This record gives sequence, C-alpha cells and structure tokens, in this order.
Amino acid sequence: DPGGPPVTEPRPVELIIEGYRDQVLRWNRQISLITRKDPGGILDRLLAQCHEGLEAVLGLGLGDGPVAYFDLGSGGGIPGVVWLVGLQHRGLAPRACLVEPREKRAWFLDRLRGIVGMPNYTVSEARWGDDELDHLQSPVALISLKALKLTDTEILAGLPQVDGCGRLVIARYYPPGEPWTPELASDLHISASGSVLAGGGVDWCSRGGRVLSGTDFSLVISEYIPAE
Repeated sequence: DPGGPPVTEPRPVELIIEGYRDQVLRWNRQISLITRKDPGGILDRLLAQCHEGLEAVLGLGLGDGPVAYFDLGSGGGIPGVVWLVGLQHRGLAPRACLVEPREKRAWFLDRLRGIVGMPNYTVSEARWGDDELDHLQSPVALISLKALKLTDTEILAGLPQVDGCGRLVIARYYPPGEPWTPELASDLHISASGSVLAGGGVDWCSRGGRVLSGTDFSLVISEYIPAE
C-alpha cells in the first residue's frame, strides 16, 4: 500500500556494533574502559572474541527464545553488549541485564542504550546478588563472564527467579588453550553431572562442564536443568 506507513527495517548488526565501538573509543580516556595503548586494536580483538564466543554458545542450541541473559561484571560491555546484539539478530529476543557495580561504567552502559538499533536491556549498578532483579519468564537463561571470577555456587546464589526456565548455561571467557581438568572444575565449583545446587528459588541439577576452544580464547561452560 503506497499510502501506508513506511516500513522500518531492522538496523544491520554491523552498524550497531560500529556505533558501540565508536562509543567505547570516545569514552575510554575518561572512564578507562579498555587499555589506552592501541585501544582500537585491542577493542577489535575483543570484538572478534565476542563474535566467535557467541557462535560457540549458539552451537549448544539455545532454542527459539526468548533467552534471559545476564552479563556479570560488564565493564565496557564486553561481551554483554555484543552478545545481546547477536542474540537479538538470531531472533532469540533476549531479556537482558548487564551487571556492573562501578558507577562510571554503569553510566556508560546505560548511555549505550541510545545507539540506534540497540536492543533493550537493563543495567544493574550493583554486585551480582546485591540487587533485587525483576522476575523473568524464559525457557533458557544464559550468563556470561569475561574477567570476573565467580564460582557456580556464587552465581546460582545471586540468580533471580526465571519462571519456566528449563536450562541454565554459564559461559566464562578464559585464555586460549584452557584444558578441562578436575582442578578447574573444583576452582569454579562446577559439580559433577547429577549434583544439585540451589539458586533463584530453584534446585538445579548439574549437567557438568566442558571447555569450548576458539581461535583466541576458551569458554568454560557449565549447564544446569531443574532437578526433578
């Protein structure tokens, strides 16, 4: 209908990420979001890690959405903002919260919501578990961490209630070549398959852990389903 309202096409992912990259480089000197030595080169490397890491996680099969997504210790939005854009692009309708206790970085994350085409999300200016997050409803919950070291016990203790959630996936970035070992599982409190831990008002049954390797990173994955 030529006389109807104009159709608004979704903004290409590349333009959203380009806008995000511009904001990081613009505010880096004032807020210290990434290193000040070759920030453009370092940021491009981090963005590549984000894109490849998300592809690895999507390879686990997260269903058709929506996905409840939490990025802990978001800092300047790595990987939270990039994963959020990617999840939205794949049609998973993420309901996202970026958790960052440092005031200036939380302010920066909130500012990024103004980028044209950026999916909606909330920012929790608190430590994980210290903020009363809204209840969500989603069949899958995804939690990512880039530099923050929290055990699965600590992560589950801070998990808000996610109604209808049948699967919880935790993804941690580690240096490339990280092997899966009993010591790593012990350090992160990743229990053997079948063990039960509580979190978000639910008893979760562990499905164990593994390492997904990429070109320039490793992802330590742990998964849970509701205990019967």
